[in-house]
Amino acid sequence: MDGERVVVRIKTFQFREDDEDIIDKKYYGIVTEKNNSTYINISEDKNMNGKTDIIKITEDEVIILRRNEAVSNMRFKEGKIHRTEYKTDYNIFELVINTKSLEKKVKEDRIEINIDYMISVQGFMEAENKVYIDIKR
Repeated sequence: MDGERVVVRIKTFQFREDDEDIIDKKYYGIVTEKNNSTYINISEDKNMNGKTDIIKITEDEVIILRRNEAVSNMRFKEGKIHRTEYKTDYNIFELVINTKSLEKKVKEDRIEINIDYMISVQGFMEAENKVYIDIKR
C-alpha cells in the first residue's frame, strides 16, 4: 500500500452513563511505510489540501495525531494507560486513555482496526469508547 491513496472510515461509539454517541467520518489518505510502521496522512478533503491528521500503525500500537481545531496525540496499546494533552483554542485538557483491547487485520488491500478503550478528560468526562478504523484502497 506504500504511496497509495486510500479511503479511511473512522466510526466511534462513545458510551457515557445514560448517553451514547456515534461519530462516523470518511477521510482520504496517503499511505507511507517506514521503519516497520504504517503511516496514513488523512484529510476530509479528497485533494489532501490543508492540515492533515496522521494514523501510525505499528506491530502492537496505534497512534492518532490530530492537528486541526484540536491537537492531540492519542496512543492505543492493549493493556496500557496513556496520558496526553488535548489542546484547543480555549484550553488544554489532560486525556487519560486506558486501552482494553486492540485488534488489527492487515490484508493486501485493507487494514481493519478495532480499539476498545476508556477515556477520561481531566475529570470532566469519562466514557467507554469503541473505535473501528477501516483503511482500504
